[in-house]
Amino acid sequence: MELIHFFQDFSRNIKEKGILLINNHINIHFDIPEDGTILTYSADIKADVFASNLKLNSKGMQLFDARILDVLPGEIHHKLLESIEIKLPGKHNVENAVAAMSI
Repeated sequence: MELIHFFQDFSRNIKEKGILLINNHINIHFDIPEDGTILTYSADIKADVFASNLKLNSKGMQLFDARILDVLPGEIHHKLLESIEIKLPGKHNVENAVAAMSI
């Protein structure tokens, strides 16, 4: 339980109008940053930013599409990036890539 409080305290350091990016599997309540946004990401379940069509190609590379919610002041755009390849194995690496794409 103490670890949850550390995450919550850390999240309060988000600057005004900032974005807090959270793995959609984490079941912790976070306060929304002042005039900011909370976005979620995942490699296997629907989120604000998520991977779909995840598979290995013939070279053993991870292949997936990324659906990204792009939030700008007063604007929201949906983007689809198709056929992304990464050389790192594991769903956690796809999640890291999807999270990085959202920034």
